[in-house]
Amino acid sequence: MKDRIFINGKYRDFVDELKNKKILDIDNTTENKDIFILLAALGIDSPKEIDGAKHGFIRKEYLHTYEIALITAMTLGNISENEDVDKYFVGNTFYDNAEKFVEAGFGVLKQKIEDDSADEELFRKKLMEELEILYDANVKADLNVEV
Repeated sequence: MKDRIFINGKYRDFVDELKNKKILDIDNTTENKDIFILLAALGIDSPKEIDGAKHGFIRKEYLHTYEIALITAMTLGNISENEDVDKYFVGNTFYDNAEKFVEAGFGVLKQKIEDDSADEELFRKKLMEELEILYDANVKADLNVEV
């Protein structure tokens, strides 16, 4: 069983750029697991295989229970009703799926930065609106709860 969660090695410099330019208030104090979860949320609807060399990004021992639960919920939220969920509780399946979400999320965030980063406030507002839509579609709707 692997001890780390991976990202595509080609995005390592992009993560450093996020921190150095303090995009979305991400800086050197921001933990990689927080960046990972943001990227997973952005890519949850279009998972992609990592197409290059993998780079260890998070040591699994640093994840808290609630972060493991969130990663697990991301995978379970993306399976069909007829699928056998038991197969996802074997090995690293949840982490492997989260890596696919993050791979897609890197592309989404890079494109958004290229398109909207001239106005930081507008960029932040549009991204938060999109994250709220993703939350409504992928979490709130599955809870069957009216708020």
